[in-house]
Amino acid sequence: MNQAVVHGSNVPDTPSDNNANPSDGLNPVAILVQKNADLMIRKTASSTSVFVGDPLVYTLTVVNNGPATATGVVVTDVLPPQVQFEAVTASAGSCSCTSTIACVLGTVAVNAQVTITVTTRVLAPGNFVNAAMVHGQQPDLTPTNNEAVVPLDAVVQPPLPPETPLPPGENPTTPVAAIPTLSEWGLLILATLLAALGRRRLWRVR
Repeated sequence: MNQAVVHGSNVPDTPSDNNANPSDGLNPVAILVQKNADLMIRKTASSTSVFVGDPLVYTLTVVNNGPATATGVVVTDVLPPQVQFEAVTASAGSCSCTSTIACVLGTVAVNAQVTITVTTRVLAPGNFVNAAMVHGQQPDLTPTNNEAVVPLDAVVQPPLPPETPLPPGENPTTPVAAIPTLSEWGLLILATLLAALGRRRLWRVR
């Protein structure tokens, strides 16, 4: 409520008329003072140079720099056609996605921070950008930090080098020859034969 009072000096006056109040037939005036909320958004990518078919993760960070609490905060992110949406999570509020990611964060206190993680997959090569925006219900005197843009360079992965050719007559399915081994009985017989051969040579020397 705001109540107005008027007064002067050196001039006779009727004091009862200087104060505006309901008894005078004048209604009090309510003045609503709306504070500003400076919302800021940052955006990073897991990589700015990727191969087609690779996963790509975007991280969005929203901060309220004040001086007032921000209400009705919403973040939108239009994905470029070169990437395919896979998942989105937020540390506060809720998110949905069709062709555009929309996260309703609601109320964000002064100096509070909300993190949004968007997982995508690269579908096509090319140079393109991805932009995300944030806005709330309070006036924002710094709109230049309400949008964040990340560039991306997607290329086709080069083919693998050719394999070394195999020698003639061989193929990858040719089994490797097994190395023969002796069983315990085979080793025992071999030791017996070697011992007998040694005794025979010793008998000849004598």
